[in-house]
Amino acid sequence: MELGYVVRFSSHSRPFLVKDTYCNNPDCKCNEVFLGFTEVSETERPLTNPLSFGARVNLDTWQETHQSPQRVPEVAAWIHEFLRECPPTRKAEFKASYEEGRRIARRRAEYTLDADEVLDGALVSYANILTETSALSAGGNAYTFDVRYQGREYLVEDRYCPNPRCDCESVHLEFFEAVSQPDGKLCIYQRFVGKVTFAGRLTVEERMKCRSAEAKGVLSAWWKECRDDLKVLKDRYQEVKEIGQRSLEARSSHRFATRQMPTNSIQEDVLPDDQPTANMKVGRNAPCPCGSGKKYKKCCWRKVALPL
Repeated sequence: MELGYVVRFSSHSRPFLVKDTYCNNPDCKCNEVFLGFTEVSETERPLTNPLSFGARVNLDTWQETHQSPQRVPEVAAWIHEFLRECPPTRKAEFKASYEEGRRIARRRAEYTLDADEVLDGALVSYANILTETSALSAGGNAYTFDVRYQGREYLVEDRYCPNPRCDCESVHLEFFEAVSQPDGKLCIYQRFVGKVTFAGRLTVEERMKCRSAEAKGVLSAWWKECRDDLKVLKDRYQEVKEIGQRSLEARSSHRFATRQMPTNSIQEDVLPDDQPTANMKVGRNAPCPCGSGKKYKKCCWRKVALPL
């Protein structure tokens, strides 16, 4: 029945692409996966009017948790076939993806940025939000997309402006080429930086040892594969803006937080510079040093000489 992420059903001629999605609420304990099935061609390419359906499945019982009352018998039979014949290894992969999704959801809920960098619009690599491992651009090994072009492999980071006051509505993309060495190791080379707007405009912004035609070709190849994920990019854009807003609010809260003296400190009474004290030698009939114009004995002498 199963061929990678594509499945075939005994009563249908074409295969279906399976996509698994999970709840992104870090406090939810639903323990479910939503499986979306979309009909594709024999070469796994999208169709113009494909059949599509979905199922919500409990990862412990491997049973559906919600069934649509409008579901046709044919679709019900396909889902039953999938649940019955899904290999244990694939079930384990779904479970691992769920756990990873929980970790990512918690990290995204707690992630903050330096407030000054937010205001400066310093681009944030989404790979740094997804994992504690540094992104490729920071010397790590994390990235978010990959694409092949003319037999060469490119790794991609999607980066976003975190400033909530900026409405650029675009995604910056940094492309790296992964080159196999004779000893089997991979060397990663930075190639170029591109940008795609939510209106679908593609531009190459900066090239590093990469010809213009090559950069444009790779960027177009990436867009051809990922344009259907535009909603994902928009969601990430909005999420980074929310992280930026949260980071600015956190700094403001810290700046204006109530401060207290340490519990073991000694605080002495502090009087204004013109307030007389008991050690001052002022005649009773002399003008009061507070500047009121009254005699000292009619003004501040009583505040100093008499107990409170």
